[in-house]
Amino acid sequence: MPKSGSPVSDGRPSLAEAALFGCCPRCGERTLFAGVVAVPDRCRNCGLDFAAAQAGGRLPLLLTVIVAVVLIVLALWLDEAVRPPLWLHAIIWLPLTIGGVLAAIRCSRAATLMRRLARSETEA
Repeated sequence: MPKSGSPVSDGRPSLAEAALFGCCPRCGERTLFAGVVAVPDRCRNCGLDFAAAQAGGRLPLLLTVIVAVVLIVLALWLDEAVRPPLWLHAIIWLPLTIGGVLAAIRCSRAATLMRRLARSETEA
């Protein structure tokens, strides 16, 4: 099937869709996450083994560090430029930190599964 230039080919979700909506990399159903970042053992729809995403690995740690560094630089810049009170920093950075770390973990788990699925399909 020729590629149409869209990030989704042959009905499969893109990395953003898989991470944001929890779409299975094989069938596209929303079965990738059982909770915010918890991954079930298998897809309820197509039976794809999700055990690869359970492994901790270094990617989630690296992404968490990158998110933290970016947020620290932004917080220091904001403090230097505007000098907001401490309570305002807490209101701004606490939700951004939690959301950024959770998004990084979801992206890394979805990317790991998509990469392993693509690798297994090319070997078969």
